[in-house]
Amino acid sequence: METLRLNLNTTLGPLIIGTLISCSLFGVVIVQTYIYYTRFPDDKPLFKNLVATIWFCELGHCICICHTLYIVTVNEYGNEQALISPPKSWIIAVAFSGIIEPIVQAFFADRVRIVSKEFFIPILCWCLSGVRCIMSCAAVVTSFKSSSLPKLLHDWGWLITSLLSVGTAVDFIVTITLFYYLWKRTPNTQRSTLMIDKVIAWTIQSGLVTTCTGLAMLLSFLVAPYTYIWLGIFVCLSRIFSTSMLASLNGRTFPNETSTIALQEVVTDSRYLKSSPYKFPMDNAALNRGLLEQDFKPVLI
Repeated sequence: METLRLNLNTTLGPLIIGTLISCSLFGVVIVQTYIYYTRFPDDKPLFKNLVATIWFCELGHCICICHTLYIVTVNEYGNEQALISPPKSWIIAVAFSGIIEPIVQAFFADRVRIVSKEFFIPILCWCLSGVRCIMSCAAVVTSFKSSSLPKLLHDWGWLITSLLSVGTAVDFIVTITLFYYLWKRTPNTQRSTLMIDKVIAWTIQSGLVTTCTGLAMLLSFLVAPYTYIWLGIFVCLSRIFSTSMLASLNGRTFPNETSTIALQEVVTDSRYLKSSPYKFPMDNAALNRGLLEQDFKPVLI
């Protein structure tokens, strides 16, 4: 069995860097959560509860990784065993991550359902996200039972590889599918078209970020499993998922809560130019309900 290379540059270093970046991203999550609740006070209860769940899980995740870093760098300073057998708070952080990431992936799979109006790919992604959640639970249980990280990797390395592979596959499927439907869309004169494209673009960008991060974590695990490089990416992964979902939700505004498009009409006498009293409201409430293809009619204001 290969042993953990106790080189601080590849063990403690990535853990410290990853924790610092993760804590910074948690600040972004806090700001995005505040923006969401102030901008969309009448949003679906499902979305509001989802955001609250994600935020509390992120808080617990942040506390756990900070506790782990404190134990390793302060309480157990100079003790190599602390790097080989991290504290239990690290395993709890894995549990929080196992809740956050499948939820966010299920959310983006639902965006695919709304855009495509089909169910095959969303159901596939939901099933894979469920499998990922189950494997995360299994990873948590096996981590509690394992005496050290090298033993865990030796006995259950295939489980971690499968877990990371499934997560990356879901992100890739969602991103490619949304890109296809955005490319497939034909320009039309509907007032909601720009809003729809913006929501899809936000989701594609979010999917690209999570896909690349998950792929980097998977490759680093396959190449150097007995270092903390992949764990340094892991502590940031759930935060990237959360910020991606919140960015997608907050990106529905265009650019204010209720934007209007005024039509200009030219009067017969070319000396006069006046604004039409008809304006087209960009109804964000409709978008919040998932009615992305609603055809807005002009109203007299």
